[in-house]
Amino acid sequence: MFVVDGAPWLREVLERLGLGYYIESFGERSLAESVYSSLKQRTSAFFNSINSNPLNRSERFRRSMLCWNLFIKLFMLYYNHLRR
Repeated sequence: MFVVDGAPWLREVLERLGLGYYIESFGERSLAESVYSSLKQRTSAFFNSINSNPLNRSERFRRSMLCWNLFIKLFMLYYNHLRR
């Protein structure tokens, strides 16, 4: 059973797949939705601050991408193997 908000595309997809759902606009949400929302907020804050320093932007961008790739690899390691 999936908990979804009022987004029509979510309902449509779940109905096509024959999966059960119920609509809840406020209150308890699914764990995946809350994790995705948090990740989206953090990545937008990260990418908005990449080029804030006008000095040596290319080096700062390169280092930021290295950090981003490391974060994604560590997140995948945690999510796929360590969280159980």
